[in-house]
Amino acid sequence: MVQQSLSRQGFAVRLHFLVEGPADVSLLENLLPRLIPGHAWEIYPHQGRGKLPGDPDAKVDSSRRGLLDNLPMKLRAWGEVLDSSTDRVVVLLDVDRDDCSGLLNRLKRMQQALASCPVTIFRLAIEESESWYLGDRVAIREAFPKANLRKLGDWVPDSRVGSWELFMQVIGAPSDDKVNWGESMGKTLRVNEPLEKANVSPSFVKFCRRVRELAGEHAPAAKRSTRSAAASGP
Repeated sequence: MVQQSLSRQGFAVRLHFLVEGPADVSLLENLLPRLIPGHAWEIYPHQGRGKLPGDPDAKVDSSRRGLLDNLPMKLRAWGEVLDSSTDRVVVLLDVDRDDCSGLLNRLKRMQQALASCPVTIFRLAIEESESWYLGDRVAIREAFPKANLRKLGDWVPDSRVGSWELFMQVIGAPSDDKVNWGESMGKTLRVNEPLEKANVSPSFVKFCRRVRELAGEHAPAAKRSTRSAAASGP
């Protein structure tokens, strides 16, 4: 677990980010201080994505440690113990080859079936977090001055083209060092400019906006033993 406590006069929100693995941690721990200054956050990495249980109330197999494997159990438990006035949960997933709408619908059905759940949103990186990197050419150039942006060619934002492989080609990396990529790009991805102009990845723009909304002073309040609303789109 990675934690950052930030002070702010008045109201402050604590956000809990559930992510797939260490590359997501390195990205967020460098991005969040700029995206939501003044709030506390914690990041919980898992051993990959995992698979959403068919029965959200089923006993968890301790050998399965992916994000989706344990998600119903964690949300149900957190719904009982987190502070409903300040705590929020963000579930960040790579879409990979899944259908976006289908994945979100499965997550929403799981959430609705839980007896208790904190205020939670689901954010999807389409197809993976490297799509977010590819969306900001200025950030790529700042993080990797020798990057060959011409290799992006006619890349379509958030298209499923093997984003990490394309990013590796653009920056001229000899291997897929995703943890270091996340650290470098987390420091340079632009979040304080008009988002659509800074980054052409729609899923990155939606992530930034929804996280900021969730951290706002007028964010919706959770209730014990009730179900909260999921994100409306990828």
